[in-house]
Amino acid sequence: MSGAVFIDCSAPMWDLLTPARRAIFPNLEVHKGDPSAEDLLSIIGTSTAVLNGHTQMTEDTLQRAPNLQRIVFLGSGPASYIDMQAAARLDIEVLKVAGYGNVTIAEHAIALMFAVSRNITLHDRDLRAGLWQPLPGRQLAGSTLAVIGAGGVGQEMVKLGLGLGMQVVYTSRQASPHLPGAECVSLSRALKVADVVSIHLAQTPETIGYIGADELSAMKPGALLINTSRGALVDESALMSALASGHIAGAGLDVFESEPLRPDDPLLAAQNVVLTPHVAFNTPQASANLLEKGLRLLSTA
Repeated sequence: MSGAVFIDCSAPMWDLLTPARRAIFPNLEVHKGDPSAEDLLSIIGTSTAVLNGHTQMTEDTLQRAPNLQRIVFLGSGPASYIDMQAAARLDIEVLKVAGYGNVTIAEHAIALMFAVSRNITLHDRDLRAGLWQPLPGRQLAGSTLAVIGAGGVGQEMVKLGLGLGMQVVYTSRQASPHLPGAECVSLSRALKVADVVSIHLAQTPETIGYIGADELSAMKPGALLINTSRGALVDESALMSALASGHIAGAGLDVFESEPLRPDDPLLAAQNVVLTPHVAFNTPQASANLLEKGLRLLSTA
């Protein structure tokens, strides 16, 4: 496929576009920075293929790019940025890059788990404010971790949990892989027994609202919830209620129903929540892997 453009190359991605990686797709045009809505169509121009890092592509945009045949989204959730139904109607192939950051994302989920269980961010804020208020934490070794979703990230999460000395159960919506040392269980069982629930599912029409009020109520009192997958998988209103009541002791969230968070979002005022700005995937190692995989998908005829 020829006539391709990288529509929103960030500064870190630009640095990763080494000669060796450029050789994967030598004719790639590169637009540095985020395009405005007005400039996007002129950047796409007559290109037949687009490399998209994080730019919204609406039905109107797709309709007004008549030569466009393929979009490679640099990530695993193109539906958050691209009108997938419109792309299908217009016969535009949309490819995602999966598996590029399995270890990186699982490590971030573990970091959130530690931050919540040991009150890391709360202690940090208190100390910077001149307050010395030691709060009790909880030991993770010997507790039960439920990994919701046994794809690439989920499998890495299982390994890390076992390495910490946790009892690990996991759920799978498809054929269940065998993960040594962990037990595959139903969602209801996982929620009932877990001290920590970590979500690792793709966003699909079937998984939106996957963890709602009923599922949160089914969780063990005092459990923790970690989400590094997609914000839409968790009903945030129900989560806020569960956190306010104390039924859920804390949450670590890297993703949200609406991003970026609004300044008045109630999550920002919750003391028992640790928040990060959708960065679980963001390490140089994962980014390099992402870029290489994306360029190879782009070059596939």
